[in-house]
Amino acid sequence: MRDGPRSLGTDGSPRVPGLREQLPHSFDALLARHGRPTPIQEQAVPVIREGHSALLMAPTASGKTEAALAPLLERWWEPLRGADQPVVLIVSPTRALANDLFRRLEARLSTMELRIGRWTGDAHDGGSLQPLTVVTPEGFDGRFSRVPEKFLRVAAVWLEELQVVDGTARGDQLRLLLMRLQSRLLHAGLPAPQRVATSATVADPEGLARRFLGEGARIVRGDAPADGLPARTEGARRALGRRMRVLTGDAMGLVSIEPLRQTLHKLVSESGFRKVLLFADSRARTEEVAAGLIGQPPFGDAVLVHHGSLERQTRQVAERRFLDAKVAACCATSTLEVGIDIGDVDLVVLLSCPPSVSALLQRAGRAGRRSGVAQVLTWVAEPASALRLQVLLEAIKSGVWLEEPHVFHDGVLVQQVFSVLGEREAERRFGVTSAALVRRFPGVWDEARLSGLLEGLKARGWLGGGPARYTWGDHAEGPWRRGELHANMAERRDEGVELVDAVTGRTLGRVREDAATSDRVNFGGRKREILGTSEGRLLTRADRSAVDAVSAFTRAEGPPLPRAQARAILAAVELSPGLWVSLEDGTLALVHGLGTGGGLLLKAIYGRYRGVKVKRAGPFAVVLESSRGPLWPTWPHGDFLAGDEPGIAQRMGASPWHRLLPDGERLAATLRLAGADALKELLAAGPGPVIGPFNREESQDDWRLTLMYWE
Repeated sequence: MRDGPRSLGTDGSPRVPGLREQLPHSFDALLARHGRPTPIQEQAVPVIREGHSALLMAPTASGKTEAALAPLLERWWEPLRGADQPVVLIVSPTRALANDLFRRLEARLSTMELRIGRWTGDAHDGGSLQPLTVVTPEGFDGRFSRVPEKFLRVAAVWLEELQVVDGTARGDQLRLLLMRLQSRLLHAGLPAPQRVATSATVADPEGLARRFLGEGARIVRGDAPADGLPARTEGARRALGRRMRVLTGDAMGLVSIEPLRQTLHKLVSESGFRKVLLFADSRARTEEVAAGLIGQPPFGDAVLVHHGSLERQTRQVAERRFLDAKVAACCATSTLEVGIDIGDVDLVVLLSCPPSVSALLQRAGRAGRRSGVAQVLTWVAEPASALRLQVLLEAIKSGVWLEEPHVFHDGVLVQQVFSVLGEREAERRFGVTSAALVRRFPGVWDEARLSGLLEGLKARGWLGGGPARYTWGDHAEGPWRRGELHANMAERRDEGVELVDAVTGRTLGRVREDAATSDRVNFGGRKREILGTSEGRLLTRADRSAVDAVSAFTRAEGPPLPRAQARAILAAVELSPGLWVSLEDGTLALVHGLGTGGGLLLKAIYGRYRGVKVKRAGPFAVVLESSRGPLWPTWPHGDFLAGDEPGIAQRMGASPWHRLLPDGERLAATLRLAGADALKELLAAGPGPVIGPFNREESQDDWRLTLMYWE
């Protein structure tokens, strides 16, 4: 697609059309209501409209959605108008974000007479795919595997909030799906689709673009000059750091919420803050903080809660109330970290440390939409969490990401083999060759490795046929019919019991089973009286007069701590990897700083030694009980992980299909995910000196002791 001839300016040079001229069909519906276009919109529109694949990087609430969608609509306007199949495919990382994006766009697109639909776990558009279709990676996989002919008109793919899935098994699944889509289109004599991704600022934009968008993709940053050159990450990081104003609070322990309430009251009264978003690392903490704020100045009853144990409709009500409120507080877990439209936020409060620099910037970026300055109040009571937060804040100032290089999740390839076999009736009946699969996934595995995988799956009954062609095996048919072969997430079992409003009969969410032994629970920011059980569900009613209530939620395991973060935290307390630390209880700790994966590997290695017991294994150190004194391990030979391997793989985020890899491939994949190469380097360097003993009564050692016992 080419633009028409450009008019000349007063100095005789070509005049660059304004955004309204570049977006004749979509400007009024998508951009006009927001006032002046944002920097990311001004930079991205001409790049996308000219047909380039592009990665758009900008903070939350910077207009990335319109920057990506408006030029795609203009470029593919005619195909979209007459289509009965997807032309623009929008991949959203979660169902919640997909639903929110659909809600925000449906009415605006209808004014242009364009149809948008969804295909997620809870929305299927009556079985049809619309010209613009929002899918999750799992929805994309399911539809493309079962009706690939419906995707032959796809001209563009927009990957929304790409940083959420990058580096995960679901992200690698999405990469392979994009390869398959492009292969299918090229095989049909059709052009490869234009690819656009939107993301918060990321550590390696060039790598992210290369993985998902292909060579030659443009990188567009909202605060970058319009020179068409790739944007360097460090500049974007420091710019975000300059726009973030950190207010340090005094948490005063985890029990009392009153000091926090008083601080917020003062900020609302004196600084003009009206809408406050508080982030915690657990659902119980969000409920406890909300219970301490509600009914009191400055927010009164306008205190909301948002987390994964709330039923979807309950979360959506909280989102709408917070969006529409003039003065309100919302206590949330990471569920409100990205994407969902909650309007202008004046202040973000960190009640715990985010898991990464990227997450910290993402949460901070929820504030300051109007002023351009993200106001952040830190209110972290736990010493270890406070130390970690300080390290992340220092990393922002210095432009260091503290993240690890991308590691491919090999188990995803197992799932994709099953998915490919379902694409066509001929392939389901007559099979597919290893050479054909290699062509589907160029540069992932070579044919020899893939053949080994296929033979292994055949030996386990998941595939039939072979060695020339492979078909469905007995184990695959049932899961395929039930739609269970399209996900790379560990199966999530429903946690606890349903909590029901006895008046309306509506399910509000889930709590731990032992909540039934209490009289009242905190739920959704309100206290609720437990009336009894019915058919395994807890019947409750709102109880505004209640004083004491429990917060009964299963605590989810957080993401593993990356090695780069662990090393930075060790440096902050002046500890070096390889040291032995003598502890007050007579045990010894080997300081490694290899993150969660390294701690798990060391625990497995020490499990091979007689007379040595690992008391604790964490991301910074392993604490040993040994009758033989200090013991420096050596890297073992063979499958030393044995029974530990499944747990390590799961903890490091492996695909649930990882277990079906051939034995050698599975072990190697687990070691890569856990960072075995860094552990080998540490062991080869040899042990350092023994320091200590450390005593808890000596305050200067508190940080070091905390790290020794961190699990």
